Amino acid sequence: MNNNSIYNRLILRLIIPMILINILIFALVYILFGQKVNTFFDHNLLAAAKSIKEKTLVEYDKLIVNLPYFSIDMLENNNNGHAFYSVQNEKGEIIAGFKNIPDPKEKKKETQFYYANYYDKEVRIIYLKTQILQKDSIYNATIKLAVTLDNREEVLREILLLVIFISLIIIFTATIISKWGVKNALAPLYNLQKTLQSRDVHDLNPIHAKVPKEVHVMIDGINALLTRIKGNISYMERFNADVSHQLRTPLAELKAFVQLNDKKVDKNYYKKIELIDTMAHTVNQLLFYAKTNPGAFNKEHFKTVNLFELCENIFEKIVPTIYDNNFEFEFVYSSKELKINCDVILIEALVSNVINNSLKYAKNALGEDLITFEIQETKDYVYLLMKDKGEGIDEIHHKNVFERFVRLDCDTQGTGLGLNIVAQIVELHKAKVSLKKTKDEFCLIIEFKKE
Repeated sequence: MNNNSIYNRLILRLIIPMILINILIFALVYILFGQKVNTFFDHNLLAAAKSIKEKTLVEYDKLIVNLPYFSIDMLENNNNGHAFYSVQNEKGEIIAGFKNIPDPKEKKKETQFYYANYYDKEVRIIYLKTQILQKDSIYNATIKLAVTLDNREEVLREILLLVIFISLIIIFTATIISKWGVKNALAPLYNLQKTLQSRDVHDLNPIHAKVPKEVHVMIDGINALLTRIKGNISYMERFNADVSHQLRTPLAELKAFVQLNDKKVDKNYYKKIELIDTMAHTVNQLLFYAKTNPGAFNKEHFKTVNLFELCENIFEKIVPTIYDNNFEFEFVYSSKELKINCDVILIEALVSNVINNSLKYAKNALGEDLITFEIQETKDYVYLLMKDKGEGIDEIHHKNVFERFVRLDCDTQGTGLGLNIVAQIVELHKAKVSLKKTKDEFCLIIEFKKE
C-alpha cells in the first residue's frame, strides 16, 4: 500500500486503531469469559461433589458410598472429558473411587479448587471436607472430584471463535464504510486532480474548483503562482516586442541609408544589403525562438480560426518573395472551411519558416523550382503539406534536423533555427510534424487536430 497517498494514509489511520481495539477487546473477552467459564464449571463441580456427599452413608459404623456409575454422567458435558472421584475416611483410606488423585498443597480449608496432573492429563479438582452425623457420632470424610479440561476448553474455544467471527465482520464492515467515507470525503480533491490533469500545460488561468476549506489555502497559493508566472510571461512578451522594435528599426534605417548612398559608389553594396537582410532575419528568428519557448508561452493567444483563410492571408504577404526567388507556387486545398484552435502569429511564423526553408534548399539541377502548399483533411485531423522538388533531407537526419542550430548545408546562409522554431510551434499546438522523401519530391507534413 502506497503510504504517500492521502487516501491510504487515512484508511490506515482508521483501520489500524480499529484492529488494535479489536485485539484488546478479544484479550479482555478471553480473560473475562475464561473466568466466567471456570466459575460456571467450578459451580457444577461443587454441585457434583455435594451430590457425592449426599450419597455417602454410615452402615455398621463404616462409611460407604452409594453412588451409581451413571450419576457421574452429570460431570461429562456432551460426552467430552473424563471425571474421577474418590472418597476417603478420616484414616485416609479410600472407600470409593480412584486412587492417587492429587491432594492440595494445604488441607486446612474445607473446600478448595486447584489444578493438577492425573494420568498425564491436566485436571481441575475440588477438595471437599465433610462430616456425617450418625447417633451422636461424627464421621469425617474427604471427597476429591477431578475432571479434565476438555469441556471448559471447548466452550471457551466456541466463545472465542464467535468473538473472532464477530470481530472480523466488524473490521470488514468498518473497512468498507471507511473506504467509502474517505473516498467520499476526498472526492473534491479527486475532482481537483482531474481538473488539473485536464488543463493544458500552458493554461495559466486561475483554478476554480469546489474544494474543502482546508484546501483553499493550497488553491490560493497555486493561483498566486500562476498569476506571477503569467505576469512574467507577459513581461517577456513585452520585452521581446521592445527588443524587436529596437533592433528592427536601426536595421531598416541602415538598409535605407545604404540603398540611398552606397548603391552607385560602393562595389560591396549588394554584399552589405545581404548582410543587413541576414541580420534582420536572424533577429526575427531569435525573437520567434524566444516567443515559442514552451516555458514562456501564454495560451490565451489561442483562438479558433479558419485555416484556409489564415493561409490565404499569409500567402498574400510571402508569395512575392517566392516569385522573387524564381520559384513557382501552388496552393492546393480540399475545403475552405477548416477550423483549428491556434495562435495566428505562430502559425504565420510556421508557414513562413517552412517556405523560407524550401526557398533555400528546394532548387534542383532540372530547374523544377515549384513549391506546393497543400491542405488536406480527414474526419478528425487537418494536414499541412509543404512539397518541393529539391533533394530534401535524408531519413537518417529526420530527427536531429529539428534541433537548434543544426544545418546540413553549411554553404547556404541561415541561422539553424528555422525547423527548430517549426518544431516548437508544432509542440505548442499539440500537433505532429514529420518528413517524407521520395524520388520525385520532398514533403514536410504537419498534423493538427480538427476543432
